Amino acid sequence: MTTRWIINGFILLTLFGSTLSSADDKALIQRCQSIQDSIKQLTNLKRKGGDSKKMNRLHKQRNGYKKQYNEYDCKRIRQHLK
Repeated sequence: MTTRWIINGFILLTLFGSTLSSADDKALIQRCQSIQDSIKQLTNLKRKGGDSKKMNRLHKQRNGYKKQYNEYDCKRIRQHLK
């Protein structure tokens, strides 16, 4: 009897725990799009060049955005990003 409860609980958890509401999906997509845009902008600024202090600052900022990109698991929804 307890095994059946565990299996049913696991099934319910996987069905409802892994799905996000559409509002959550849209918010995540917008957040990830914003992060991706910031990464692209900082990459373009780095390509323009400058002194080493500026390059180091841009590199640290870009790495911070890349870390956020990974924390939000944006790779999972990258097909929805522009």
